[in-house]
Amino acid sequence: MDIALIAALVGSLLGVLICTITCIVCRVWRRNRYYKKVQHSLDEEERAFQETLARSYHDDAMEFDLNEKEKLAMLDTYMQGLEASEGNAPGDAEPLPSCAEDVDKFMKDLAVAASGGS
Repeated sequence: MDIALIAALVGSLLGVLICTITCIVCRVWRRNRYYKKVQHSLDEEERAFQETLARSYHDDAMEFDLNEKEKLAMLDTYMQGLEASEGNAPGDAEPLPSCAEDVDKFMKDLAVAASGGS
């Protein structure tokens, strides 16, 4: 084989290799640029969603259904009962329930307090 032919083949292979590497680098750069744009758009959408959610939450915060109003009234009555009992005998307040039986007793007491019984 002739030296010129070998040099031409090596030069062609190097040219193809350089073109391939250039294509890969450009593709990675374009992909990263595209994903940055997508991430920016997602961030903007998330920010807009959070703002809308915050506005909606504040608008709906005062709208309770009948069941929720009853629960709030029951809790308010119970808390007033606790405050009244604490005023009469400080230190006699019961701790919050810690097991299932205590929770059942707590709920029964809460229902009694809401109904106005003692």
